[in-house]
Amino acid sequence: MTSVALGLAIASLAVARSPTFDVWSWLVWGREIAHGDLVTTWGPQFKPLPVAVATLAAPLGSAAVPIWIVVARTAGLLAVGAAARLAWRAAGPVAAAIAAVSLVSVHLFAVYLMPFGMSEPMLVAFVLWAADRHLEGRGQTAFVLLVGASLLRVETWPFLLAYAILLYRRRSARPVVIAALLLLVPAAWFLPEWWGSGHPFRIGNGQAVPGDPTSKAHPGLAVLSSSFDDVLTWVWAGALLGLAWAIRTRNRFLLELAGIGTAWLIIVAVMAEAGVSSGVARYLIVSHSVACVLCGVGWVALARKAASLVGSRLPRRATAARLAAALAVAALAVPSALTLDGWLRTGAKDISHQQGAYEATARAIEQAGGGAVLNRCGTVIWTRTYREPQVAWLLDRHLADVTTFAVPGLPAAKYASPMVRVVDRPGDPLLPDPFRFEHYREVGSSTSHGVPAVVLTPC
Repeated sequence: MTSVALGLAIASLAVARSPTFDVWSWLVWGREIAHGDLVTTWGPQFKPLPVAVATLAAPLGSAAVPIWIVVARTAGLLAVGAAARLAWRAAGPVAAAIAAVSLVSVHLFAVYLMPFGMSEPMLVAFVLWAADRHLEGRGQTAFVLLVGASLLRVETWPFLLAYAILLYRRRSARPVVIAALLLLVPAAWFLPEWWGSGHPFRIGNGQAVPGDPTSKAHPGLAVLSSSFDDVLTWVWAGALLGLAWAIRTRNRFLLELAGIGTAWLIIVAVMAEAGVSSGVARYLIVSHSVACVLCGVGWVALARKAASLVGSRLPRRATAARLAAALAVAALAVPSALTLDGWLRTGAKDISHQQGAYEATARAIEQAGGGAVLNRCGTVIWTRTYREPQVAWLLDRHLADVTTFAVPGLPAAKYASPMVRVVDRPGDPLLPDPFRFEHYREVGSSTSHGVPAVVLTPC
């Protein structure tokens, strides 16, 4: 399975290879660690595992970008495989297929998280494969996988600690291994931040997500109420059926899995309410992946039950009963399919746009002479919101050296620095304030996928 996932991930680079905001930041930090010059005073939350991969890939220069994309997409495909495997264990191959399709259909999974190399699909892979290894009686392997998940999101920490206690009591792993890995997790999160910013508990100060739960009066309740938005109704219906089947049959593993998904949701909501997490939808991906596994089991259980009833009690009306059941399922499936179609269309447009912005920006900076020229022109680099990490990567600068135009009260002299401008929307002006930047001249430009990018300098 791993080799197939890796092959597909490599092949996907022919379609799209642009990271996004967080991923560019991890790549910049990985390069800085490799050079012994880490600065994390500005940017998203530091995530140890992605930055570790970026650090190892840093000596390969620009190749670090596709390397991380391939690693992240391979993990995403393995997450789909893990969901299918768990559903297969409970209800067979049809349930596995439904679970896999359900996970791919989760909003943003296939059109944002995987294409742009985000870490959430990798998180799902670690958690679900840990569950699978636990079922196989390989507790130490499961614990190592949970450690990997804990290096991606702190919400995993309570589960990691609980599983460590379980292994210790069962004597399923060496205590020294458990202790060493437990100590590794907080060290990997806090020590690099202490080095890079002087604040070991910095939780990220990058760009806020418009409309995220922290912008609401009660962030925790906003997380709970929005948790249903990113999963199709057809999937939620199947998940409820799967939960009902697990309760009826007293399937301990599925009930524990449902408990994990529910606990994860509550932890995200509590952290958002406490103000230590934004609580955005992608943080709920573990809860959603559990729902996808239950969905596969639920629909198969319903089909088997219906077939049993029709076959034993209504032999003369079997065809009519099956047709009625199919229409009932379609009543949920058709609206869900229409919703998914809208998500995919919007996501495909965004992938194309981001790929164009990535390519156009890189070519425009190359035309302008790259960092060797532009870094001599001013103390900072100006660009658009959300474009800062990519520009920092391309110019070999710290994230704190690249800023947006929206800086009130900044002295006019500070604006005398290079500007990398991506025109994200048709009709946007080349300069945000033509009078303030009238002394700039264009030194590089490019257009890709219909997205123009220009580099201007006052030098």
